[in-house]
Amino acid sequence: MNPELMGPITAAGLEWVECPVCETLDQVETLDRLSDGEVIVRCRRCGLLFLNPHLDAQGLDDHYQPKEIEVDTVWGEPFGARRFNSELYERSGTCRDMRRRIELVRRHVPSGRLLDVGCSIGLMLYEAERAGYQAVGIDISTKLVDYARDVFKVDARLGQFEAVSGEVGSFSAAVIWDVLEHLPYPGHTLSLIGSQLEMGGYVFGQIPNADGLGNRFKTWMSLSGLRRKRWSHFGIPMHIMWFNPRNLGQLLGKCGFEVVEMGAWSHLRKQAKPGLLQRIISYPLERARTTSYFWFVARKIAEPPAHRLVPPRRWSSAPD
Repeated sequence: MNPELMGPITAAGLEWVECPVCETLDQVETLDRLSDGEVIVRCRRCGLLFLNPHLDAQGLDDHYQPKEIEVDTVWGEPFGARRFNSELYERSGTCRDMRRRIELVRRHVPSGRLLDVGCSIGLMLYEAERAGYQAVGIDISTKLVDYARDVFKVDARLGQFEAVSGEVGSFSAAVIWDVLEHLPYPGHTLSLIGSQLEMGGYVFGQIPNADGLGNRFKTWMSLSGLRRKRWSHFGIPMHIMWFNPRNLGQLLGKCGFEVVEMGAWSHLRKQAKPGLLQRIISYPLERARTTSYFWFVARKIAEPPAHRLVPPRRWSSAPD
């Protein structure tokens, strides 16, 4: 354990965890300390950046729930009106983005049951059902789950996936889009997903890329004290883990998956009609996987290890 990581003997509302890839604290080094007691660390063995300590389960819940994931309008319609303007949606970059995701799934899993972990307002479920999948989604927000049920009439369920995973049955495909970075125990969650997937089934996801060109520059600026809002590019405290393609591949392998495809899409892809200059600048970065986000496709080749199906060790004070 790096002595610099040691904090006060007790730290209310915070918890320490091992590196979820390497399952050890031996190679963890401190990068920066935040004013609320959280610490940005790096595992020297795999390169993962993460918060350690970070807000514990109650602290994360206290942070998320009062905001209830603020949504005011959906394509020009008031959120509370529970109306879906399909015409505006069809012309939007979001529609193009959702259908690109569905096509990615279809390349590997043409049909079957699909699980969406972190389903939000239910758009992925909506598009999946239109494509012929039998889709089930899970999210922690009452507000968003109610919207998904009322407006899109999809099977969206409320709760932490870790708590309800045994109730959703088996699947041939699972989607975990923009979720892993929020999880304090991503190896546990991936293993639970693996336990619900059929052998040979696939998991699809997207997460921020710690090695993306923009993120690497902003990280250097933060460490050098040259960035006024240090680490704001990592979305603290909602984002806890910051992977790159290499260490995410290592984690997937340790949870019973084999990576079959990885790539990158820039935020430009969410625009309905990106300009020529924007495409010229962004698409080479996508090919080099140096955009701010990357996506992955992994196939289940083995059952997840038993020890990863239970929550990992964590401590309410800095461990020895």
